[in-house]
Amino acid sequence: MRNPLFDIMKFVAIIAMIIGHCLFDGRKIYIYAWHMPLFFIISGYFFKPQPILYSVKNNGTKYVKPYIIISILTLIIALLSELCDLKNNFWQTATILAIGGNGLSINEYDLGFPTWFLIAVFITATTYSLLHKYIHNIYILTLAVLSITIIGYFMPNIPFDIPQACVGLTFYHIGYIFKKYGDQLHPKAHIYAWLCVAIFFYIASCLYGGLEMYGHMYPNLAINIAGAIGATFIISQLSYYFLIIAPRFANIIAQIGSISILILITHTFDMTFNIVHNFVQFISFFTNIGAITILCHILFALTISLLLYRIPTVRRVFRLSKHQYIDIKTSKS
Repeated sequence: MRNPLFDIMKFVAIIAMIIGHCLFDGRKIYIYAWHMPLFFIISGYFFKPQPILYSVKNNGTKYVKPYIIISILTLIIALLSELCDLKNNFWQTATILAIGGNGLSINEYDLGFPTWFLIAVFITATTYSLLHKYIHNIYILTLAVLSITIIGYFMPNIPFDIPQACVGLTFYHIGYIFKKYGDQLHPKAHIYAWLCVAIFFYIASCLYGGLEMYGHMYPNLAINIAGAIGATFIISQLSYYFLIIAPRFANIIAQIGSISILILITHTFDMTFNIVHNFVQFISFFTNIGAITILCHILFALTISLLLYRIPTVRRVFRLSKHQYIDIKTSKS
């Protein structure tokens, strides 16, 4: 049995990611300030101490394999498609995909940029496994994590998403801390006070520009981290109340959130090859394209992902399955 809360949070974050990629003004900071940190926090929440080699293998299967699949499919489509000129830059395309990209693009194509998370979280999870194996004191572990994050903060934007992984290490650690010591923190005892603090730091983070992990931009690292943690806490509480109010619908949303990896992949191809963009340009003759563009991107990602999910091979490759969810009202999980 699985707790639907985290899958609902992932659904919210993955939809927010799509919306954020459709915004080209200051409004996107309200999304970028938390949506990818939330994924790091959830990943850290489910961290389990494992032998290092097993951890590398497991995380490689979970994160690196999807990235390799996306990259290979991108190259194949680039070679075969007449809709774009990536095939004229094949080796440059292959090189950019091989090193993670970090914002590198060819002409108007920002290659596979949503998938930076997969490489970054693999490095984060592997690094955390190493730290956890050799550092048993939680305070020293926290100090080590923060030190690596500060180093990553001052790094230039280099390949393999290493700086992003260093900063993501703090969010990953926060997820682990909450899972291990959450009962001792007793956030439910003063839920409204915690919410007020979370809202304060989230607003402060946005006022200071908000972080953008992919772009490796943190106007104020400490406040931006606190704001992302606060926003994640807000999303968790909203998801919890959604579960209480509409449990059946919430479970449907959770099932979709559980295939966020497919939504990420579908959205990557959409953005790389301008699939929805070309369609929206066509319908722009008839209507205002602002909200329509966002809606089309969301519907495309969800529809294609749900269709892919029905294919047994896809489910097996990405280790996806339909989940049975616990009743949140009767469980303390």
